[in-house]
Amino acid sequence: MIPLLRQLAGRAPHYWLLSLLTIATAGAGHPAAGAARVSAQDIRAASVRALDWIEHHRATPDDGGLADMIDEAVSLRVFRDLAPTVAESGRFARLLDAQLARLNTLSEFQRWAQRPHKPLIEHYHLVLAAYLMESAGLRTPLAPIIMRQAQQALGAATLEPPTVRLTTAVFLSQLAGGPTVDVESMLANSLIGQLGRNRRLIALPGANATAQQQRNVTWLLYALVHEVVALTDFGRLAPSSWFDERRDAVAEILLAALPWASAQHNWDLTAELVVTLYFLGQPPDAGVQAAVEDLVANQQPDGSWGASATTSRPNKVRHTVLTATAALMAWRAEHPMRDPVR
Repeated sequence: MIPLLRQLAGRAPHYWLLSLLTIATAGAGHPAAGAARVSAQDIRAASVRALDWIEHHRATPDDGGLADMIDEAVSLRVFRDLAPTVAESGRFARLLDAQLARLNTLSEFQRWAQRPHKPLIEHYHLVLAAYLMESAGLRTPLAPIIMRQAQQALGAATLEPPTVRLTTAVFLSQLAGGPTVDVESMLANSLIGQLGRNRRLIALPGANATAQQQRNVTWLLYALVHEVVALTDFGRLAPSSWFDERRDAVAEILLAALPWASAQHNWDLTAELVVTLYFLGQPPDAGVQAAVEDLVANQQPDGSWGASATTSRPNKVRHTVLTATAALMAWRAEHPMRDPVR
């Protein structure tokens, strides 16, 4: 089957994503001695390879499932916002619209939305998908049932993880045009809310930490990232007064976690941290620069970062490529005209 992204592009059938960024990769070889480990050209070339991987590994109901398809839509929205030119942003926007239209017509999506009993995390994905459609001007006829079921699930899901409850509620409020559940109490019980009372809630493991301790911290960091993503709408919203009071504490934890995630070779988490710091408006420092360089240095020849050990998704590769591409594009948005300097 011809990849959908090629069909939508209306361009030559090979490597159209390479031209989407309009990047000249000539001369993007190894940096000279004494320079940064990777150059701006290296970072651009890495993003080209990653986009090429995305083109050739489309998520489908049979490859990654609907959750991966929603992740691709999220990524296209982020790519649209990070694109360096209006023309490129417009191309990503058209791809996003087509991806959402495709998702909206899938029988698998319709059955999923209408199924009466689902875990809260599935309601989260459905609410997010419906919100993306609504914000793109595509009102899905499934929105009322998605909202009603999610509201009911939130009312009954008192024992679900606070992050899943908060992120579902936030996007449900965005979709409904106003709060439909008690978001304030969920903020108080969220990870960010708890950090306001206990800054040591996320303590990076030491050299003698067990594998379980490392996993626990990894999942706490992912939870923190997802709360920031929801509260800023993927960097599109300025922090609320409640969040702004806690922003510096969150950024401090994310910055401290960058070298730890890189040392773990957890490239998905490393990329998530870089992108989330960008969403927070955190100026890139040497730690962010080093993390981006690590991402480039550890990209595989096919444009991916290999299988992730942390994802529970059937496809162990895709999510890291999506997040790492966003991280590289976020760095480029901060450095539009110059090579990295350390």
